[in-house]
Amino acid sequence: MDLHIYPMLFKPIFKYRLWGGEEIYNYLSIDKQKTEQPVGECWFIADRELDQTKIANGPYEDMSLEQLVSEYPAKFVGNKHKSTDKFPLIVKFIDAEKRLSLQVHPDELVARKYPGSEDKNEVWYIVDHKENSQIYAGLRHDRTQLQFRTRVGTNDIEECLQVFPSRKGDAFYLPAGTVHCIGGGNLVLEIMQNSDTTYRIHDWGRLDDDGNPRDLHVEQALECIHFKDRALPLVRADQSPVTANRKKELVRNNKYFKCEEVKLVDGFFSNTSPKTFHILVPVDGQITVTCDAGEFKVGKGQPCLLPAALGAYKVYPEEGQTSTFLRAMQSM
Repeated sequence: MDLHIYPMLFKPIFKYRLWGGEEIYNYLSIDKQKTEQPVGECWFIADRELDQTKIANGPYEDMSLEQLVSEYPAKFVGNKHKSTDKFPLIVKFIDAEKRLSLQVHPDELVARKYPGSEDKNEVWYIVDHKENSQIYAGLRHDRTQLQFRTRVGTNDIEECLQVFPSRKGDAFYLPAGTVHCIGGGNLVLEIMQNSDTTYRIHDWGRLDDDGNPRDLHVEQALECIHFKDRALPLVRADQSPVTANRKKELVRNNKYFKCEEVKLVDGFFSNTSPKTFHILVPVDGQITVTCDAGEFKVGKGQPCLLPAALGAYKVYPEEGQTSTFLRAMQSM
């Protein structure tokens, strides 16, 4: 096929979850689907065997992400990407009307021990929340591994967790091995490695649609947890007035991906490189991306993929307003 390089938008995939709600539709200003099932996740960028998001604009409209990157891996992903490789990141929104399970993801070492498992590092960004909502992330400094293990299977396990009140603009970096749970009432933007391996530790007594408890993976989870890592996962929102463009890192150094928050009051100039794409996600209003391919409007909550071969681009906020977007890319 002919090569076209331009900023790409994607069609969402809505996913039913027991703990989901309707806030994703409200946030994205999308008419609710004709279903009574609660929607817990909306996947925008995904290259999974059973979950292929499709391009929503331009010459490649309706083409799957897999088709796109397998045809021109270096041009769209980066010069180290092979045509048989999956796109390295997933971008999705999570609507936790109810509290999610307490869970953990494996690192590379543990994932290799379990066929079909994949390591996963991720970052959460609080887009919105209800009053008194909370985030559970990491283990408390004053709780031991033994105390945690003896509380597995009971709601007392919450006593071992770091608990944070939800605030818009707060972010949580969750490397593999970090125990975590999104509390009820949170709308979260999640950017993560392309993995769907989750080990549930506790599900707070929840039953599935058939009245049965959901599967737990306690043995694998306990093997995954980095009990000695008590680092603070929270990256606090900066509440000070924004008078100039401001950029803040949300992810500690790792070999998988970078993620940063950018607050705009004026045009923001940057460029992709042959090594990596950029993903932009406006979280509080529309932005405009300009590049050699033209001018592109990107609505609130719409992830936009800038191919590695795109080169120079500018991002503008809505006229007279401050805009915030998250930017993700591969580590280089």
